[in-house]
Amino acid sequence: MANTTAIDPGPVNINGVGSTGQDKGNKIPLATPAVPNPMHNYASWTYSWSLWWLDIGDKNNLMACDDVDAAQAYQLGPLSYVVAEDGGRFTDRRLPSQYGLNYQLQEVQLSTLIGLNQVSKHTNLATGSMTVVEPYGVTFIDTLADASWDPVQKKYINYTQQPFLLQIDFKGFDDNGQPIPDSETALYRKRYPISILSMKVAVSAKGAEYKIQFAPSTHIGQRNEHTTTPADFTVTAGTVAEFFTEFKNQWNRYYTTEVLTGRYQYADAVYFDIDDAISSSSIVNKNEAPLTWASTKDSNLVLDKLTWSIPKGTSVMDLIARVIVQSDWLINTQLGLEKANNNGNQTDPTNLFKTVVKTLYEGVDYSGAIQSGVYDKTKSRRPMSFTYVVHQYTSWKGSHPSMKGTIPDTRPWVVKYYNYLYTGKNTDIVDLKINFDTTYYTAINTYNRQIAASQSSAATGDENKLISAKTVAFTPEVLSGAITPLSAVKTLGQMRIKHINGDVNNTSMLNGTRPSAQVAADVLKSAYSGVNGDMVAVKLTIVGDPTLLKQDDWLYVPSPTKSTSYNSRISQFDFVKKYGHLRMDNAELVVQLIINTPIDIDTDYYNNGLAFPAPNTMTSLFSGAYTITRVESTFNAGKFEQVLHLARYINTDYIEFFSSTKAAQRGAVGNVQDKAIAETGTNAIVGNGTSQTVTPGRT
Repeated sequence: MANTTAIDPGPVNINGVGSTGQDKGNKIPLATPAVPNPMHNYASWTYSWSLWWLDIGDKNNLMACDDVDAAQAYQLGPLSYVVAEDGGRFTDRRLPSQYGLNYQLQEVQLSTLIGLNQVSKHTNLATGSMTVVEPYGVTFIDTLADASWDPVQKKYINYTQQPFLLQIDFKGFDDNGQPIPDSETALYRKRYPISILSMKVAVSAKGAEYKIQFAPSTHIGQRNEHTTTPADFTVTAGTVAEFFTEFKNQWNRYYTTEVLTGRYQYADAVYFDIDDAISSSSIVNKNEAPLTWASTKDSNLVLDKLTWSIPKGTSVMDLIARVIVQSDWLINTQLGLEKANNNGNQTDPTNLFKTVVKTLYEGVDYSGAIQSGVYDKTKSRRPMSFTYVVHQYTSWKGSHPSMKGTIPDTRPWVVKYYNYLYTGKNTDIVDLKINFDTTYYTAINTYNRQIAASQSSAATGDENKLISAKTVAFTPEVLSGAITPLSAVKTLGQMRIKHINGDVNNTSMLNGTRPSAQVAADVLKSAYSGVNGDMVAVKLTIVGDPTLLKQDDWLYVPSPTKSTSYNSRISQFDFVKKYGHLRMDNAELVVQLIINTPIDIDTDYYNNGLAFPAPNTMTSLFSGAYTITRVESTFNAGKFEQVLHLARYINTDYIEFFSSTKAAQRGAVGNVQDKAIAETGTNAIVGNGTSQTVTPGRT
């Protein structure tokens, strides 16, 4: 039976008031020890997969979990059944409509874009595939169709909309071949609620093989049919919270109207759950309000609100970015673009944002009540509610000069160390491939402010002349004019800047005339890695590591305002120790890659076999700090391997110099910008046209 509750007329955690008392400022992760692969603790190990027909009640209960504890502890109810597996663990939980038939689950592949990227922008993109083998017949689809019988409605419903769940269990063995207790290995069990996207069937005399493509069931809310606006909306707001509250209300009224007019039985619903610090920030700088906002009919001017026109077909994900790039939280708290004294530490990270979606099978009926688990025959699917969840997301990518970390110090946050050639410590790496793109550069919109006068006059004065085109971005190479040792630091790839005028991709994100929003949009764009990485990218094949199997945004969607465990002030090491997987939606995953290169012995006759320098190894420049942008996991015939797509952090080579520089020496540098201007004859800017004193390194 459907559960009935009163409809929530207000926003979902959108008013900037957190129920957990979380810090409303920056959420920077704690420093962490490296997280080892737990499978190295066992002499040998294996895994087993199972595919479950997921009861709608179980699916909704899992998605209702706002935190990791409840999701991982949840036990599936009696109406969830095993459809296929690669062993015989769940013979007592088989789907009743299988009639004793066995379906074998074989190869499973998972691919997840976890970093900020050019494809899915500030959200994740996850897909997967699996192979189900039926030894003798072609009955798998018949079994699923039979299972879709609804005894309450006394009809078959659309089984293609049914949620499923993939589960993997690990089993370890000691040196004597004895199994490790399940109580120890259960920590690394992973579960994936999924929706099937496609199925290709190959039939032969041996039976049938089903190639199935799937995606996280939560990602239904990212499909175009759900994530684009169904009509034109107009929103007037002064803060992020006000904007998305009004936007949500208009969208839900549109859905409700479709039910009231009889087009559908149940309405979908949209909500937003946004980090407190972001939601409470202003999206208007009234000090830069244009004259066009003035009204001759109203003497009480309102300059702290802005009106947005949102055309039909606008992507919600794009709209979230458009609003946040104009927020004080990003412009001033993170980037300091409108602050008079912008004294950011060039080794600090910058907080951006990550968006994930929580999807529940529920709909709003004619009376305005929420009905859980119902089926809408007019839509031929179950109605759904989508909650767009926005977290703070810490980034060490200083690829834009307006970010804090143009010389990022990632060392305290390294979660994995991968030692490769000639280190004597390689226990993980199977293969390594490097892609070096020398055409990579960061684009900066140079002319982003309105200039009142281009000619000096008695009224304007000389100070209003157009600024010379000799302005340069504030990069480490510019700083080397003031900090002489910087010029002696050998780097693999330095930051390259290209000044442009009017990036249409970024300008289309803006609303109003706030110049700093243009810079913030530039910063966000530069933080998006290419699918194959940035300037230096690595494809690292490793032996399987369960801690790199993503669970946040697959099994559960943590709330930035309600979650206490996911947002707790503990390191990644301690989080993995407690929950068996890394957090991937609150910060970039930093790994350290170490590659040593041998120096061949000189066998020249005249040197009598002596070598200079002495026979040894040297650390390759390709060693350094990388961030994981994508994880591809393959399980086949008992073998578990992963391919990590890594993007190298720009300018991390300078950290070695900073780490060996005493605090007194750094303090003697003084105002670096003034020295850079004096020695280069240019105006050093930081992307926002303001001066900045840089404090490289940590004291």
